[in-house]
Amino acid sequence: MFNPYASDVESSFKFGSSTSPRSSWTSTDATCGLSWTAIAYDGNGTYVAVAWTGTGDKIMYSTDGINWTATADGNSVSWVGVAYGNGKFVAISDSGSGNNQIMYSTDGITWSNTSVSGVDSNYWEDITYGGGKFVAISTNGTNRVMYSCLLYTSDA
Repeated sequence: MFNPYASDVESSFKFGSSTSPRSSWTSTDATCGLSWTAIAYDGNGTYVAVAWTGTGDKIMYSTDGINWTATADGNSVSWVGVAYGNGKFVAISDSGSGNNQIMYSTDGITWSNTSVSGVDSNYWEDITYGGGKFVAISTNGTNRVMYSCLLYTSDA
């Protein structure tokens, strides 16, 4: 879960990698000095990380978990969650409104906005994929749980 007060993560702006949770971890510098909040893996060699604060592009991808490349997201929002499922990465934001709070990508590089009715301006906190759908939670608004039938591979 995203913690905006996790100073060890936010002040270092580093990514770590390890082949085993019990072995030592190796840190690497991110290409941008942003506050990274979430990371997802597609099972086929692509990692995607999203950032909450900072300037510039707030999404990065990697094919090895060590070398990272920033990619344009086209939005000036705070990304707090990213998940992978059914052939898509889906990122959610805790800021913005309408069609810039949710984006999806099939490759982690090229991103498209999508809109979902009834969830404008919610403070989205986390997202996951399971049981054939993406599910996200919010800390405010009338509709605090959102699930997606809109982001299936055949719909985008």
